[in-house]
Amino acid sequence: IPPSPHNFDIAPMPADKLQNLDEELIITNAIDRRTLLPFWMKIFCWLFMALGVYGAYSLVMNLWFGPPSPKDDIIYVVFIARVGLNALAIYKGFIGFGLWFRKPWAPNLGIIDALLSMAIALVSFYFLLKTADTSSRFTSTLTIYIVMHIPYLMTLFNIRKAWADGK
Repeated sequence: IPPSPHNFDIAPMPADKLQNLDEELIITNAIDRRTLLPFWMKIFCWLFMALGVYGAYSLVMNLWFGPPSPKDDIIYVVFIARVGLNALAIYKGFIGFGLWFRKPWAPNLGIIDALLSMAIALVSFYFLLKTADTSSRFTSTLTIYIVMHIPYLMTLFNIRKAWADGK
């Protein structure tokens, strides 16, 4: 009896080829990480990258001209605060770079960034309330700054798992 075209002799596939096939299917079906970012976050990625470049430039200029003498207390404190703010700007630029270029570590560092920024704002808010008039416009600015980090933090929490599975 000649073999029928409907009788298929299927040989089992070797395990290594099956594993490669599974990996190829996972890679081709993985979603693009950048599509997980909402439009407003894509804009902030670019703003953060620009802020990081400016922070790096400003840090080099601050260090180039050297710290003031420690005898000048207030000027020295301002210098240290500038260096800290420049380092934070560089860190935010690094996060923006990671999110835009789909790095696997970006959402986790972004969550740390949001929590760190909110903590710095809360500490600043506390000292501002202790030292300044409570009707100051800076208190409302700090409150808005903290509230603006909440959607950023929630978005990063929501996309973290899909980001890890994406490409």
